[in-house]
Amino acid sequence: MTCPLSSNLYEERAAGFIGALQLFNLPVHKQLFFYQQLNPEQTLSTMRKMFAGKMKPDALFVTSDRNAVAVVQYAKENGISIPGQLRVIGYSNDPITAVISPSITTIDQFPSVFGDRLVQTLLEMLKQGYTTVYSPPVVTPVELIQRESG
Repeated sequence: MTCPLSSNLYEERAAGFIGALQLFNLPVHKQLFFYQQLNPEQTLSTMRKMFAGKMKPDALFVTSDRNAVAVVQYAKENGISIPGQLRVIGYSNDPITAVISPSITTIDQFPSVFGDRLVQTLLEMLKQGYTTVYSPPVVTPVELIQRESG
């Protein structure tokens, strides 16, 4: 479950997820990808669609922790056991993921490291006189934070 791919941020998260599936020789079922505005109302609407059919998901990767919280709320309201029937992984390590029950497995993106790299890159661009797109891309580390949901 991700945002429409009009943002390179969400394009890269989706590509990373697909790459991980391929790395482990798992099938990529594009029809199971849901692109929506990342807000609780849209998440609940998407969850209703996902659970309306015969095939129901047993795991969700949600590219926003705030929406992963909405997924957990939907599951609670509909008697879906987490992690028994549904595993949930969010993205960004929002503090709420540690205190909601069950706590949500997430991917930490280390915003302070990202900020440091951003400043370094901007200073380098100014020093070199860049006026257009900077290359190479700046890549920062991420880490899986294992919690109760997955």
